[in-house]
Amino acid sequence: MKLHKKTLLIIGAALISLIVVLYTTASCILIQNFRNLEIESVHQDVVRVIKALEDDLANLDTIAQDQAKWDDTYAFINQQNSRYVRSNLANTMFMDLRLNLFILIDSQGQIVFSKGFDINSQTETPIPASLSPHLKSVSLSFSNPSRSCFEKEEEIPCPTIGIVMLPEGPLLLSARPILTSIAHGPSRGTLVVGRYLDHNEIDRLTQITQLAVEINPWTPLNPQQTQQIINAEDPIRVQPLDTSTILGSIPLLDIYNRPILNLEIQSDRPIFRQGRTSLIYLTFSLFLIGIILSAITILVFEKLILARLLDLTHKINQIGKSRDPSLRLTVPPGEDELTGLGQTINQMLEALEQANIQSQDSEERYRLMAEYSTDLITHHSRRGLIRYASPACSLLLGYEPESLIGQHPSKFFHPDDLNTLSKTLEIVLSQKVSYTLTYRIRHKNGEYIWFETTSRAIYHPETGRVQEILGVSRDISDRKQREQELQDSEASIRSLYQITSSRHLDWQEQLQQILKLGCDKFHLEVGIINQILNLDTPQPSAQIMAGIDPNNSWSFGDNFDLNNPLILATLKAENPLIFESVLVSGFPSYADENCWQIEAYMAIPIKVYGQVYGTLCFWSQNPLNEPFRAVDQELLKLMAQWIGSEIERQQTAQELSQARDEALAATRAKSEFLATMSHEIRTPMNAVIGMTGLLLDTPLSLVQQDFVETIRSSSDALLSLINDILDFSKIESGKLDLEAFPFSLRTCLEESLDLLATKAASKSLELGYFIDAYTPNEVVGDMARVRQILVNLLSNAVKFTARGEVLVSVSAKPLFSDLELTAKSMYSTHYQIEVAVSDTGIGIPVDRMNRLFKSFSQVDASTNRQYGGTGLGLAISQRLAEMMGGKMWVVSGDAIGGHPPENWQINKDTPTQGSTFYFSIVVQSSQNLLPQWNHADELAGKRLLIIDSHPTNRQILTKQVQCWGLVVEDTDSPTEAIAWLKQGKTFDIAIVEMEIANLDGFNFATQVRQTSAGVDLPLVMLISVAQQNFNPTDHRDFVAFLNKPIKQSPLYNILINVLCGEPLQIKNWSRNQMRSPQDIPLLAEKLPLRILLAEDHLVNQKVALQILQRMGYRADVAGNGLEVLEALERQPYDVILMDMQMPIMDGLEAARQIKKRYDNQEKPYSPRPRIIAVTANAMESDRAECIAAGMDDYISKPIRMEQLVKVLRNCRPITCDAIVPSTYLNTTTDDSKSSPILDPTVLQGLREIEALEEVAEMYIESAPELLNTIQIALQQNDPTALKQAAHSLKSISGTLGAFGLSELCLQLEIMGRQGVDAGVPIPQPSAESVYTQIQAELERVKEALTNEASANLTI
Repeated sequence: MKLHKKTLLIIGAALISLIVVLYTTASCILIQNFRNLEIESVHQDVVRVIKALEDDLANLDTIAQDQAKWDDTYAFINQQNSRYVRSNLANTMFMDLRLNLFILIDSQGQIVFSKGFDINSQTETPIPASLSPHLKSVSLSFSNPSRSCFEKEEEIPCPTIGIVMLPEGPLLLSARPILTSIAHGPSRGTLVVGRYLDHNEIDRLTQITQLAVEINPWTPLNPQQTQQIINAEDPIRVQPLDTSTILGSIPLLDIYNRPILNLEIQSDRPIFRQGRTSLIYLTFSLFLIGIILSAITILVFEKLILARLLDLTHKINQIGKSRDPSLRLTVPPGEDELTGLGQTINQMLEALEQANIQSQDSEERYRLMAEYSTDLITHHSRRGLIRYASPACSLLLGYEPESLIGQHPSKFFHPDDLNTLSKTLEIVLSQKVSYTLTYRIRHKNGEYIWFETTSRAIYHPETGRVQEILGVSRDISDRKQREQELQDSEASIRSLYQITSSRHLDWQEQLQQILKLGCDKFHLEVGIINQILNLDTPQPSAQIMAGIDPNNSWSFGDNFDLNNPLILATLKAENPLIFESVLVSGFPSYADENCWQIEAYMAIPIKVYGQVYGTLCFWSQNPLNEPFRAVDQELLKLMAQWIGSEIERQQTAQELSQARDEALAATRAKSEFLATMSHEIRTPMNAVIGMTGLLLDTPLSLVQQDFVETIRSSSDALLSLINDILDFSKIESGKLDLEAFPFSLRTCLEESLDLLATKAASKSLELGYFIDAYTPNEVVGDMARVRQILVNLLSNAVKFTARGEVLVSVSAKPLFSDLELTAKSMYSTHYQIEVAVSDTGIGIPVDRMNRLFKSFSQVDASTNRQYGGTGLGLAISQRLAEMMGGKMWVVSGDAIGGHPPENWQINKDTPTQGSTFYFSIVVQSSQNLLPQWNHADELAGKRLLIIDSHPTNRQILTKQVQCWGLVVEDTDSPTEAIAWLKQGKTFDIAIVEMEIANLDGFNFATQVRQTSAGVDLPLVMLISVAQQNFNPTDHRDFVAFLNKPIKQSPLYNILINVLCGEPLQIKNWSRNQMRSPQDIPLLAEKLPLRILLAEDHLVNQKVALQILQRMGYRADVAGNGLEVLEALERQPYDVILMDMQMPIMDGLEAARQIKKRYDNQEKPYSPRPRIIAVTANAMESDRAECIAAGMDDYISKPIRMEQLVKVLRNCRPITCDAIVPSTYLNTTTDDSKSSPILDPTVLQGLREIEALEEVAEMYIESAPELLNTIQIALQQNDPTALKQAAHSLKSISGTLGAFGLSELCLQLEIMGRQGVDAGVPIPQPSAESVYTQIQAELERVKEALTNEASANLTI
């Protein structure tokens, strides 16, 4: 299409688009304006009709007003004068006033007069019955007026005017109150007049307004739409019906404000028609203007642009036909685009001319390159035939270029590469890519050489078809050879690595495989590895380490004289000695003893630690046709290097193994020596301790007693040292085993603090601890070793602290396993426990920290002189922590010693004075977190006042009670606390230190009681070990006394009892109710006895030791029967209190062993100790079993003071005299009588020995573990475990007086014993029933114990 036609099309399209846009815009604007005018006109018409209707209603209301405000009407209501009706209500009046209804209603709502009139027929009609409800509504509104329309004394109601919808048709109605002529009341009734809105009235409206008025019934709508119409500001609606008619409508409301009629008017649409006519005229005008403008535009465009373009096109065609790029266009002067286009074309012609010159130069250069290039350049047809070959073909292939023209390359290809050629030709023809092909081609001499050709198709510029194929080829035979050598090298190295790294080959097999690999790779038949012997001697020799010989003329370990010149030359060579033929090697021809003629040879020396160790040799009896490759030499070097390094490794490993064996032997000898010596020393030391104990029981002077006590304390210290050495030797020798049993972490810590409490109190040191709330209470581990670490660190802290405090902090970090992480569990079963023991002591110098954890090492010599110690404690503690999966480290000032965990940082709260020792262990939690505080929610929000002069105590108390939800205020000033109480601050409980700011706690309590807020304030006193020399019953201001260091459980029990509706009461024990310590018989003064207590449970141990201590005895403790036998080996005892059931060896077996040992003694005058059975079994069969086993007496648990005194009085110190015959105690109990949960007598006995609180706490911690063991035994049907656990729970329950629980446990023990003895299964229903009763009874026992222990604090 020519430019002229394109221009016409563009202008025409622009014109049409413009007309469409203008028409659309005009129609939107003009038509909308005309429509608005039309709507406004119809709106005004509707308003006119409404105004006419309102005038009609106003006329009707005027008639009603004239008749209602008339004295005659006012009088007629009461008199009902017929003259009034005849003169005023005649038919003519209805005709003149256009009335259809006239009704008079009195004040009681009764119709006095009514008349209906049909104007059309001029006859009277009855009043419609459907009007009655409306009349009643109107009359009621007038008889009970709610508003007044006149400002007078009388309340005159407003008139009612509107429309009422009746079945007969709509009715215009006006109702007014009947008043006097001067509008005075009161109203005597209601006058109602009405006029039907029939076709006559509608025609009248049409005549008045000159509009087509229609009144139709209202179409019901939903309530929401109806309400919107009523509330609308403009209810008139205008709606076009068609192009010639428009409808205006408005809803008419009745007297109840409800739409009942729809007034409609239909009008012609002249405005709309006028708007459409105007739009058509406007569009036609725009079209004519557009045609005129388009014609003018085309004429100007033809003159100024198209004519010049045609001229420019003609000149360019002439230059194209001439094919002379030196010609130029004649461009008229100017600055328009056509002038610029002509100039640009001239520039293109000039550039084309230059490109033509350069193309000719480039063709010349390409011809020269092709002729003198070392690469072969070829042109091929689409079928692959050679059209051109550069002169390099004669150099590369030996053919002249002319001889290749017209030939197909497949004639010269290797047969194996023909498929590759066809695929390459297909790819080059189908894809516009350069393709490189590697192949073998035949040289003119008949050999095949490697070629690499890069091909690309040349396309016709117009048709796009392939014209020819261009190929550039080069000789890559050398590169292929190097690649092959590299592949061979990699394969050889891989084979060598497989041999050297194989775990299935021993050393000798590896050497044989290396020789086999060398023979295969080097193409040599013989391979041998020699070790040179006596190289520096006149007659050196060689020993065969490995070899490959086709004739099998030697074997491993053969020796031969070193007279081979080739081997001698190899030993002196720095590089491999090689030759393919002996004729060119410079060596004389040589044959070995087996007549092997060496013609080809390859060898290298083997060096170990830089010295020649032997040789690696390969040879053949035939010369090789091809030379050895560099790859072969490198492989030979690798073989020799690996053999030498492996020999070095074996020698080093042998030396290390020997050194290790020697070190282990030395360590084992040292550990065995330490263990032996420690054991040998322990035996006489126990004897020394025992004898000094016996000596202390004899009459001594003060000086002698001082000497003996010094011996006793020194012996204890020496025994502690020996125990440390024994532990250290066990750790060093790897013989120290850790136990894994559930234990209470808090109990372990509190017991450790109790051991140091007295020593700390003697130095006026504050001891305290805090356990983080998220630390598990019950863990699985070795409690004894954890306590050993704690006691060691606490002992050091107390030892090296002169004043201040020692604080223990415990925290836990959960350790999630891979399974827990995969399951995204929120809880972990393993924790890393971190314990910090900080003090305010002398600290540790930075330059001495490296000596802390070394064996037998202290900070300096002066420390040992001043404080003593062996220097083993920290070393043992660190080793124990590491054995439990943790670490130990210390912080003093800004310095850190030991091995803290990675990413560990010093806490900002770490004290700058003194030092802080840390250790961590990994344990497994045996229960969920925080189960011990079951009622902590009951403490939430309670207010606690703390008065303590030590910030650490206040901090510990605050942190602990805040975990339970208490609100704390603390101070170190009693004056400030008194001031708070006087100001009206209220608290639920207060904790007071014994001595604060030169004021003791008792005087402070007196001042508190004098304030209004402190009259009933519960007070708890903190006391230390050194402050217990007072009678708590003399101080009734305090509800409880709490010992330092503060323990969580007693503190919690006190708070629960005081704050949760169970306040503690101070019990007034009279002197005849309490047994004073002086009343307990000091039996030891009259009857000195050496006593050994055999008991495995800590609760029972504590009770028995306390009772014996009050009786004046110091008893040794054994945890099982085996320890009893060992104790008897060390020293003699007068009495053994033997528990029947203990681990490892029970009491019955121990008694049999003791009886057997003493009965078989050669010395008849060495009597055996008296054995007293202590057991919870109260049956006669159990007593008989004890006596049969060799026991002499019998007491039952719980141990009662009277029972123990009685059986001990039957004992005598061991002498040469015969043993006094024993008397047996009948301990049969009467179960027929009901007893309380806890026996008062047993509790009183525990109070007398001051052990109730501690024993109760230990029971509460250990009893659930035994209950859990019973449950597991029942689930697994294990009678042995059931018997042992039930017996243990029965035993400790009886010790505390819980005889009901003890009896239930006895039933399970009997079931377990029957299962063990008779082999019968456990009766599950009965056992589970008893177990359920035990669970319930244990809860009651624990609650009773808690109450008793808490109450005991107030005594």
